Amino acid sequence: MSYVIAVLGTFVIVAGLVVVMRSYTQPAPLAGDRALERKKALATLRQEEANALANYAWQNEGKGIIHLPIEQAKKLALGLAAKNPAGLRTEVINRVEKFNKPVSFE
Repeated sequence: MSYVIAVLGTFVIVAGLVVVMRSYTQPAPLAGDRALERKKALATLRQEEANALANYAWQNEGKGIIHLPIEQAKKLALGLAAKNPAGLRTEVINRVEKFNKPVSFE
């Protein structure tokens, strides 16, 4: 009989802990202001993406890497490919290796 009471007491304690933990871990309800905040963040992100696709910028000034607008990059690549297709492949590989050069701590 005492074992039954001990087991039931344990279940009551665990149930109480579950109720307390649920009250601590429930997030605040989403409100209308949160939706507006997310909409504003998405508009900002899309504006930055459009800006990155359409304008020149330094990607890594230390390595001498410039970000080109996508249309200009296409024209440049097509011009190089028309002159020398094998040279274009070599140039792309060299640029990728330059950009991804491992950092030496020596």
